Amino acid sequence: PYQSHDVCSPIANKNGGSSKKRSLCDTYGTSEANKKDDDDRVRVSKKLRHREIERQRRQEVSSLFKSLRDLLPFQYIQGKRSISDHIDQATNYIKNLQNNIKELNKKKNRIKKALPSTNISTEECTSSLTSSSRLSSSCSCVGDKHITVVIMPCLVGVEIIISCCLGRNKFCLSSVLQMLAQEQRLSIVSCLSTRLRQRYHHTIVSQVKLSREQ
Repeated sequence: PYQSHDVCSPIANKNGGSSKKRSLCDTYGTSEANKKDDDDRVRVSKKLRHREIERQRRQEVSSLFKSLRDLLPFQYIQGKRSISDHIDQATNYIKNLQNNIKELNKKKNRIKKALPSTNISTEECTSSLTSSSRLSSSCSCVGDKHITVVIMPCLVGVEIIISCCLGRNKFCLSSVLQMLAQEQRLSIVSCLSTRLRQRYHHTIVSQVKLSREQ
């Protein structure tokens, strides 16, 4: 009967030895198997590397969202859990901050206008100082800067730093405090006054009441 033979099956020669064909098939088969194993290892390595990169990316994104959530005031994230909601509220918060900055700039200009005029010369300030406080010390104003105002953000809201000469102290501080008291979205937290040489330095901290637009 007919019998099929594998090309790589052993074929005995007349002397009982295996043919060279078996040796060639074994070598070829081993080479192909090794190549397949190498390809499998490379494929597995790429998958593992891709998974690790993806895992790190997700961790970084999660950390960034957590940092963003921590920066938002409570009223912006209350009752909102999804990431898309947090992003929307962060956008609203940024817009509100921009509006607050514009309002603060307007208030800064109004405060400067409400302060006594700084066009008086140093000589006039000196005579006013001598007559009112009976001090012979000359005015410490440089370049006729009798009053300087600096407004900057702080942890609770806005910090207003006022520096003025002795002759202008009672006018500038009362004017600023009166204006701040009239502002509906500002509340005075603290007011610290110190004297350095012939000038007074006032540090006023005001809390900004943010709007609750959702």
